[in-house]
Amino acid sequence: MNAGSRSYAPAGMRASDADRDRALTELGEHFKDGRLTSEELDERTTQALGARTLGDLAQLMTDLPDLRPAPGPAPAPAAAPGAGVALRRVAPLLVVIAIAAVAVLVAGFGHGGHGGPLGGFGVVLPVLIIVRILAMRGSSGRRRR
Repeated sequence: MNAGSRSYAPAGMRASDADRDRALTELGEHFKDGRLTSEELDERTTQALGARTLGDLAQLMTDLPDLRPAPGPAPAPAAAPGAGVALRRVAPLLVVIAIAAVAVLVAGFGHGGHGGPLGGFGVVLPVLIIVRILAMRGSSGRRRR
């Protein structure tokens, strides 16, 4: 509660019960950490309970370190919810599409344009069926209706 680092409010502003409670909690932490003796804790607790202003509370903490961590860099923004789920759904589909594209190239160029009874579709047709099945699947793994 020291006026410089622990509170942004003016020292002359009236202290609330919540302000006094925070000061008592902080004093208890300093006692637990060994910075205050039991006599000092009793004395400062009595003063905190009788404090009228934030400045009165700040005076109780001037020789004690601030227990709150110093503000660090702002956390990185979180990814949009569901972004990872969408990528996990699309990635296998992209792989199958790439395989289908390679199959089309192999079927068209590997046999000089003659791929057997179905032509180039002998290789491509099963891949296209797999692509269609994957496209119809929902997020739960069941087929959409």
